[in-house]
Amino acid sequence: MQNNLETWVKLKTNIPVYLCYFTAWRYSDGSTQFRRDIYNHDKKLEKEVFSNYLF
Repeated sequence: MQNNLETWVKLKTNIPVYLCYFTAWRYSDGSTQFRRDIYNHDKKLEKEVFSNYLF
């Protein structure tokens, strides 16, 4: 990844790929990091998770 070159590989068998997008995480020392949600996924997730709750 340091040279910014892409390499394409043709696989004989399809493999599942899972992408994770985090805007907050916690380190083992207990500190928490927050980052801006540049793709606006947090709002969509919030709506899905909390749509059945009345606040």
